[in-house]
Order: sequence, then C-alpha cells, then structure tokens
Amino acid sequence: PRRAGLGLAGAGLALAVALSPVEGDLLHRLMPEAAHERLIQSSSRARVAIARSFGAAVAADPWRGAGYGTAGRFAWTPVADTLAPDWRRMLAVGHPHNSFLQVWAELGIVGAGLMAALLFLTLRSIAAMPRFQAVTALGLLGAAAAVAFVEHGAWQAWWVAGLGGAVTWLREGGMREDGLAEGRAEAA
Repeated sequence: PRRAGLGLAGAGLALAVALSPVEGDLLHRLMPEAAHERLIQSSSRARVAIARSFGAAVAADPWRGAGYGTAGRFAWTPVADTLAPDWRRMLAVGHPHNSFLQVWAELGIVGAGLMAALLFLTLRSIAAMPRFQAVTALGLLGAAAAVAFVEHGAWQAWWVAGLGGAVTWLREGGMREDGLAEGRAEAA
C-alpha cells in the first residue's frame, strides 16, 4: 500500500538523519565482536571508529559544522582541534562513509534540517506520482539512501551525477507512460 510504503520510507529517512551523529557510538555499543569478525573484509571496526570520530566532531559544534566540502581536510578544521588526538586521526580519511553524517559534520543542524526537508519534499513528490512511477522512484530513493548511509562522500560528482541521471530516466519513463496512456484514451 502506498501510504505504508511512504510512511516506512519517511521513518527510515528521518532516523537516518536524526541518528547519524550517534551512529558510531550506537554501533560501538551494540555490534557484537562476532559481527566484526564476520565483516573483517569490510573494515567494520575502522568504519565504526570513523563514524565515532565524525560524530564527536558534530557534538563539538552541532550548530555550524565545519563548512561545506571540508570532509577531505576535516582533520585540519578548527572543530577538529577541539577533539582528542585519537578522534582527529580518523577524521583524516576524507569523509565519514555516511552522507547523512557528512551533512551534519559539514553543515551542522541547519544543513541536516534542510536535508530532512528535501527528503520529505521528495517523498511528497513521489506520493503524487502514478503508481508505477512512484514504486520505481521509491525504490531509487531507498537504494540511494542505503548506499549513502554506508559508503560514499555526499559531494562526489559521479554520485550526484548518477542520482541525477536516474531521476532523469525516471521522469522520462513517466512522461512516456503518460503519453501512452493519453494515446490509449484517444484511441478508445
């Protein structure tokens, strides 16, 4: 059902935005050692340490963040100087491997609020689409959110371009579907 799917997507996105600053601490407390051993090839311990470091940076300055595009030099920003040396070391990796956390770290609560508003406006647009297009768009949003939650830097050009290409493809497919429906209606 449409409402259930959109509701679950909205709840998941809201949690991704709200919990990303504490993701590292949550994983540190809740993830069993056996899980780290099974995920040894994915560097799960390092990923948790990176998330904890960027989360500490968010906690140090949640209002302003370090500034747009600073992830690659985050270890040398003024907010990093306020952190313990162990935390600063992991900030040098280039980005937190979580786009939601990266927005928080770079743009603070204002950026996180704008990101949440953008995500909910996206869901609102999806809710107004025809069923086939809405299902496809929701799938695209879910896939993008899943990847953004665990992997890429938020501002990597190929990532943004890939999402833009997927949205363009989705819109074009919807326009074709609308045109086919109009043609069928005229023929009848």
